[in-house]
Amino acid sequence: MKRTLLLSTLAAATVVFGAACGRNSPVAPVDGAHAQAAGDEIGSTAESDVVGYEPEATGLAYATSGMNPCISVNPDPPIDSDHDGVPDDATFTATDCGKTLPNGDVARLDGTMEVQDPTADTADFDVLRTDHLKLVVTEPSGTVRLDQQSDGVINGNEPTAGTFERKVNKTDDDTFLGPDGNANHAIISRDWTLDYTPSSAWHPGQPMAAGSVSVSGSFTGDVDGQSIDGDVTTVTPLSVDPACPTRVVGGELERQMSKGGHTRTIDVTWSACGQKTVTYSQS
Repeated sequence: MKRTLLLSTLAAATVVFGAACGRNSPVAPVDGAHAQAAGDEIGSTAESDVVGYEPEATGLAYATSGMNPCISVNPDPPIDSDHDGVPDDATFTATDCGKTLPNGDVARLDGTMEVQDPTADTADFDVLRTDHLKLVVTEPSGTVRLDQQSDGVINGNEPTAGTFERKVNKTDDDTFLGPDGNANHAIISRDWTLDYTPSSAWHPGQPMAAGSVSVSGSFTGDVDGQSIDGDVTTVTPLSVDPACPTRVVGGELERQMSKGGHTRTIDVTWSACGQKTVTYSQS
């Protein structure tokens, strides 16, 4: 099971997000041998950010004391002056939150998520989140499948009617098992924007509806010592299916990096829920 599927499955207990500014990497640019791990990191990160449109991303799922005993909220109950599902200012603290996943793995979460409403007197999609979260997923054998520290800030708004935007400025430090079963290490910063367009009536605070998401912005850092610095663009908007744990069932993202007279391109293409392929080219 890939990293994001674990994250999205855990979303019922909490959503793992954060942020930080991008950085310049001194390591060699990613090559064909490392493209699969790099592409999986790009795709998995995009999936986890798409899941961020679910109610858990605003803290709404934990607004009532006792809904999840391992998650506390301050103040309790949180104040929501405009009744839009985003608290005026509330901090949610996870303490050794454990959840057994469908495949038998156990996920544990610790850390804080502060959720603020920049427009607390107007019911809208505006939300500001600051996260400091650690997620560890362990197989029944004791093998750690994912160890992630996630820190940063997310801003949400509705720039035009029917399009819901999330600006994610985040850094993740991940050790994870790739599709080949090998361990990979990635330190990734991203400063990108997601635009979600539901295909039917939807309001923030409700479960996601079918629709599409576009992604654009910078994605910098390294995977297994190989630089992944570059810009990510949407070739084909990501198709959203609420029945899919990762929500993404189609679409294509592209990351390009130009250095030393060469352009290295990684494409991540989804063909179905949980099914994505990575292709690499250099020119």
